[in-house]
Amino acid sequence: MKKVLISIDSLGGGGAEKVLINLLKHLNKDKYEVTLLLLFNEGIYLKEVPKHVKIKTIFNPKGNIHRRILYKLFKFFSAERLYKTFIQENYDVEIAFLEGSTTKLISGSPNSKSKKIAWVHTDFANYHWSKHYYKNNEEEKKQYKKFNDIIFVSNDSLKGFEKTLLIHDKLSVIYNPIDADEISNKSKQDSIKNDMLTVISVGRLIEQKGYDRLIKVHSQLIKEGIEHKLVLIGEGEEKTKLNQLCDDLHVSKSVVFAGFQTNPYKYVNAADVYVSSSRVEGLPLVVAEALILGKPILCTRCSGPVELLDNGKYGMIVDNSEQGIYDGLKELLLSEDTRKQYAKLALQRKSFFDINKIICQIEQLIDDK
Repeated sequence: MKKVLISIDSLGGGGAEKVLINLLKHLNKDKYEVTLLLLFNEGIYLKEVPKHVKIKTIFNPKGNIHRRILYKLFKFFSAERLYKTFIQENYDVEIAFLEGSTTKLISGSPNSKSKKIAWVHTDFANYHWSKHYYKNNEEEKKQYKKFNDIIFVSNDSLKGFEKTLLIHDKLSVIYNPIDADEISNKSKQDSIKNDMLTVISVGRLIEQKGYDRLIKVHSQLIKEGIEHKLVLIGEGEEKTKLNQLCDDLHVSKSVVFAGFQTNPYKYVNAADVYVSSSRVEGLPLVVAEALILGKPILCTRCSGPVELLDNGKYGMIVDNSEQGIYDGLKELLLSEDTRKQYAKLALQRKSFFDINKIICQIEQLIDDK
């Protein structure tokens, strides 16, 4: 049985964390002895980790200030020193499941016999957030070169990585493992009925997701007499700011902040339109989930959604701007026929998400020498 170490910052409510839970649930437990290493002992998905997976944690943060201090430690310490300090056991396979701090940590492994795999969930060309853990691009490039394989969640994220760090070998794409049956079943657990046209989006309330733009578009459409409700599912650092924006635009009654939901699928299933207003994306899990549920989808033009929707074949792709969101959403809200057309196209994409095929690809990656 292979000893596999998988590391990630925490199990907060993000897409990468949710994808990791799917992976842990479906990896063959008779083939792999899996240890999950968390930088921070926190996250709403902690309770979903399968019982056969060992959990190890490095820090127990006491608030955001403490967390920021700990992240700075990762920036200024060498990868080798970090690894020696925090990881004592030997593993056959070591996986950094998120770019940034845990990638730096695993790159410091002195075990020449272990296979090292790094996952990249974003497009470095548009959102190179992991650079904050390194002195410069050359240092980050040096750490990535220590991995046997670097896996990307989309073709565009691979291209962005090549363009930014100028690494061209050992790169491959494996799409996120998504359990379509589980999503469909959960979407039917409770019946939610909306009393008007409902637009929904799921994700962290952070600047990257562009919810400020979506709220402004919602406000403009309301002023034009296009009645609808906007539901935002998720938590994040921009929540207070977004609430204030709703107050300023006088749309607090028509914008619902539903918070984090363990089962967002029932809300998505009940909505009329799904919107991804992101400024940048890797391969957005929530867009894939909306496709599985047959929702008419509007996405801003950024790498991951374009790939998921096959450049507009399975959903509406609009200019990555407030005006683009406005034009597309107005068309969808005013035309039931257009919504039905995109809903039908979304369901045609469902076969793309074959979790058994993707898990086989990941297990082959782990097993290959």
